[in-house]
Amino acid sequence: MKSYLLPSLGIALLLSCAPAFSQSQTTGFSINPKGGIFLCPDEENGAVLGVEANYLRNGWLFSIDFFHLEEIGYSLAIEDIYQQVGLMAGKYYGEKLFRIELQGGIAALWEVGESDPSEPGIATAGLVLKTGFKFIPLHFLSIGLDLQGNINSKKTLFMPLISIEIGRLRDKID
Repeated sequence: MKSYLLPSLGIALLLSCAPAFSQSQTTGFSINPKGGIFLCPDEENGAVLGVEANYLRNGWLFSIDFFHLEEIGYSLAIEDIYQQVGLMAGKYYGEKLFRIELQGGIAALWEVGESDPSEPGIATAGLVLKTGFKFIPLHFLSIGLDLQGNINSKKTLFMPLISIEIGRLRDKID
């Protein structure tokens, strides 16, 4: 796990310094429901549902998110249940039909239901990195793919997510 930490931080730093695709002047707020899977090295994978609230201003993006994760075992039974709350900040590039979002922050991950009550549950804080690719067909709606990771000491996660964002995302295109 430690071998991924430094390269991930380096890539996030380089991408946050990348030149903008266009000058951004939008100020907006959006709600972003998401769904997908989570992948966990050497452990069970599962399904994830969540929501993110975003504040956009002059190319900056500030977010708070909540995820509900359910581990699904080989018998297709729910094994363990986790929840995550995160705070992120970063940049977005693109003001017209397409947007790229790069964010980093912190998140708490804890176990709320487990298949084996004799084992202690986990609770940990971690580093969150997110890259989002959005198509914005209307000034108030986007459809996209988010790739989000939570790097922590107990249960490192990678989540590819489909997202639908609703709110003031861009100005109307002339």
